[in-house]
Amino acid sequence: MIVACLHTAQSNVALYEAAAPGAFRLRHTVRPDLLARAGQGSDAGLLAEVQALLGGLAEGADAVLLTCSSLAAAARPPALAADHALARAALARGGTLDVILAAPSTMAAARALYGPRPGLRLVALPEAWARFLAGDVDGYLAEVSAATGASGAHTVALGQSSMAPVAAMVSRPVLTVPSAAFAALEATCG
Repeated sequence: MIVACLHTAQSNVALYEAAAPGAFRLRHTVRPDLLARAGQGSDAGLLAEVQALLGGLAEGADAVLLTCSSLAAAARPPALAADHALARAALARGGTLDVILAAPSTMAAARALYGPRPGLRLVALPEAWARFLAGDVDGYLAEVSAATGASGAHTVALGQSSMAPVAAMVSRPVLTVPSAAFAALEATCG
């Protein structure tokens, strides 16, 4: 299966390659300029541009995956917003849920995506995001790891693709965006 991925951070390419099951072949398009614009506020023009880009990526692909949580609102079928797959998997587990987020541009989208739910907590780590943007990925992952370890929730969902390496840094099971996205693709396209 050929999956066309739209990323807004180059570092996500390796994360999705590592998480992809063997039957998937990935094509990557990286557009950091879209994340920079989303950080200034997603507007209708930006979302329309991303939708058009996703439509173009669908040509010759079996599936299209949008890996940026800040732009997830632009995903329309056949494109899948990876963080939507994470939300479905996390909410299906029941019990208390902590969703770890760092990029301020993802907070409003996460509130809308997860909705009001007893036992849900959106854990914001804006200082960690500042580290990520400054290129201090180790510091970023350390802060996310600490928040994950401090969680008392039944389920912890790492709400951004860039957080996926934390799954190997903590002793508890966590849900990651790349793994949830590929599980959703396997279920729908398998």
